[in-house]
Amino acid sequence: MLKQKLESAPLQEILDNFPDGMFTIDTNMIIQYANPAFCRILGYPENELHGTPITDHLGDLSILDSCMTSIGESGHCNDQETIFIRKDGSIVHISKNVQALYDEQGNIHSILGSIRDMTALHQLNKELLESKYDALTKLPNRTKLLSDIEHIESPITIILLNIDSFKEVNTFYGHEIADQVLLSLGTELESYAKSIGESIIYKLPVDEYAILLKGSYSDEEIKKFISGLTHYINNKLFMIQGQEISLNVTIGVAGSNHNPNAERKRDIMAH
Repeated sequence: MLKQKLESAPLQEILDNFPDGMFTIDTNMIIQYANPAFCRILGYPENELHGTPITDHLGDLSILDSCMTSIGESGHCNDQETIFIRKDGSIVHISKNVQALYDEQGNIHSILGSIRDMTALHQLNKELLESKYDALTKLPNRTKLLSDIEHIESPITIILLNIDSFKEVNTFYGHEIADQVLLSLGTELESYAKSIGESIIYKLPVDEYAILLKGSYSDEEIKKFISGLTHYINNKLFMIQGQEISLNVTIGVAGSNHNPNAERKRDIMAH
């Protein structure tokens, strides 16, 4: 009956030309209708989708469970991101809206859904995210630092740390161990920086890190923090693959915007 209604003109013409995928399923999760856009998104002809369980085409059933809970409570599930699997096995990132349809007794007899392919946007966001994070340490990188400096409204101080003679570590122990040293140092910096307050650790090119401290600190507090961190790192033994490795680091203040007459925050890193 529902399919007959959907196929009546002019509704059928609207659905056939609708840019978003439209589908209906019955209470057993069986697809009863799929418009051309839905078929195109999943890469199936309509006859291969009709009569199949919607679960056959989902990449994460836990998202379906969440959606059905929402439908049971409110009759709809809006703007939920989910994953569909195309006929060729590839993944499609989807934004979907789902609405329950009721019979005259107020019982759900079917569910109407619309989907929009967000795969290109998802990939763009992924690439943008990856462009702001160091591939090895997963710490935010210099690009992210510059962006954060531009947008953080509170007073900040930028501290730079450089590993002395890191090239020798790389040469003597090899790239694999040297990479583990960079990872371990990043973890240590994150842990130590929490002792002074709100902070973010950034991985800069090669053997440099930056520490962004949020809030106002006196020169004496910053000097004490730098002195303590320098002593801590220079006296720590990093155990990497059975090797005890010691580091020497040089730490200094790159700049701050505590002065209300300071230049734009981005200029802190202009060096």
